[in-house]
Amino acid sequence: MERLLAAGSDGERDDAFKAAAPTNAARPVAAMTGAHKELSSLLKAVQRTLHEKDLEFRSKEVNPGLSGVRRFWIVESAEQVAAEIKQRYTFFKSKVPATYDFKTMYSNLDQGLLRKGLGRAIREAFEHAGKELVINKSGSSFADAEDDDKVYSLSMVEELVEFVVDNAYVEQGGRALRQVRGIPMGGNASPDIANLYCYSVEADYIDGLIENKDWGRLKELCSAARYIDDFLVWDTTPPPEELYGMSYAKTSDNDDDVPFIGMRIRTERHETPKNNWVRLKAANWKFKPTRFTHGHTAAPSTQGPGILKGMMQ
Repeated sequence: MERLLAAGSDGERDDAFKAAAPTNAARPVAAMTGAHKELSSLLKAVQRTLHEKDLEFRSKEVNPGLSGVRRFWIVESAEQVAAEIKQRYTFFKSKVPATYDFKTMYSNLDQGLLRKGLGRAIREAFEHAGKELVINKSGSSFADAEDDDKVYSLSMVEELVEFVVDNAYVEQGGRALRQVRGIPMGGNASPDIANLYCYSVEADYIDGLIENKDWGRLKELCSAARYIDDFLVWDTTPPPEELYGMSYAKTSDNDDDVPFIGMRIRTERHETPKNNWVRLKAANWKFKPTRFTHGHTAAPSTQGPGILKGMMQ
């Protein structure tokens, strides 16, 4: 709790929590789930738009001289990374993978840097989309608003970010405490906030390399991937720690067998067959895992066709 301060210098928030029963364990004193879910949905639309922008940016048609340069490193699953490695097997086979991990990312994020970086990423998405950000029954997206859509302006999204970051409270020993460094680890929007903050650092770093014409470093990072606080790079290291305001450590101690978010990557120096070069950890389990279509449903992916058929009948 060394990074938490007593809430309410103006007395109003102090009064709101004075009646709380003393407890030995820190626990939430206010429900932020609704705000977190709403913000998470909006920030996922921002990430999708930035990914689309990145695909355009590194295409030969848009930037012939920068083809392959990647500003967006966020990945959502091991399968996504494995598919790219297998698709570009010839490119990757002679390279050495390495993984890095931020040390306690959620509790170490500087909130001042976080607000600035997140603001840059959100503004970039709004400028690229050129449309309103809406939430409807289909989810969130940048689109022309219809009658039943909930519409968000840039300032509304920025205000929601401020609200979520500024209102992380816990109770300990009868005192209300506000988190003044980092973000709540269990918040719905926390992974999206962390992802977009790191994106702002990485995109800015790549833009600087382009401006300085550092083609060698750009080539090294053209296949970088990051799953929240886990890096995967090839024949190189991530951007400097000081740019993120957080420290990271190398987590792969064997360059021939590298773990990354649920899979292991082996190099071809041992003449590993192509089909076994990227191996999901689940392949070694003694039982067959059940995969679920989405994180918010209990319907496994194997039931998808049956569910669809049943709904159509």
